[in-house]
Amino acid sequence: MASKRDAKHRALRGSECQIQLYVNEPTCGAELDAAALKHLPGLRDAGATTLSWRSPLLEPLFSTDHPFHEYRDGKVLDALGLSRLRPDWKKYWPQRSQKWDALAMALDVDDEDVGPVLVEAKSYPGEFRDRGGGTRAEGERRKRIENRLWQTRGWLGAQQTPELAARWLGELYQSANRYATLCFFRDWLEPSVDAWLLNVYFLNDRTHCSQKKATSCKQWKEALPQAEADLGLEGIEVEHSGRVFLEAGTYDDLVAATGG
Repeated sequence: MASKRDAKHRALRGSECQIQLYVNEPTCGAELDAAALKHLPGLRDAGATTLSWRSPLLEPLFSTDHPFHEYRDGKVLDALGLSRLRPDWKKYWPQRSQKWDALAMALDVDDEDVGPVLVEAKSYPGEFRDRGGGTRAEGERRKRIENRLWQTRGWLGAQQTPELAARWLGELYQSANRYATLCFFRDWLEPSVDAWLLNVYFLNDRTHCSQKKATSCKQWKEALPQAEADLGLEGIEVEHSGRVFLEAGTYDDLVAATGG
């Protein structure tokens, strides 16, 4: 009988496959760590020397989780050892919140916590656009999300226009709510908590059904300015947020790295 891990492997495509490979395979993991430490502004200055990955792990943190579990809501904080912030997050954002592609805790030379690293991974530019039309929240849940996104735009220095607000709630909602989570840690909490947002862009990923989705570094660098402009972040340097480009592995690489 096929295991749950086997079944999940068969369904993997794109960035989900790639981030599992990079978190779980030692050589890829070392490359990911080095890239994060190099390209996340202020991470080394805060004392970080290594990253402790909490998801998506072949052997998950909690017995109730499946292999390569991705966390959302309070489980994000549990995975990062920040369960004390659960009441704050509950006030900040409604249930069924962001599901993170990967999570890590940055550690210093003494293995003490420096702060969480939240990872959003993509394999092709089309992943910036939410095919589902954005948030489906209604009523009070939607009002709270609208308010948090408005606060986040103010924190980032983006314009507060109806057009931009609509895009943040609509096709660019995924990127928007990632920045809102960074805002939660860095601005909304009192006292604030050091945190970083790492955007990982995979190069030449051919695990998709359509080979046309494989994206070169040149293609990524041509597409990213438009995504930033659409988010209202053109010319704005987001502190504590960075990007890295990593060469995609194959589906067979992932299977081999995780034992089948």
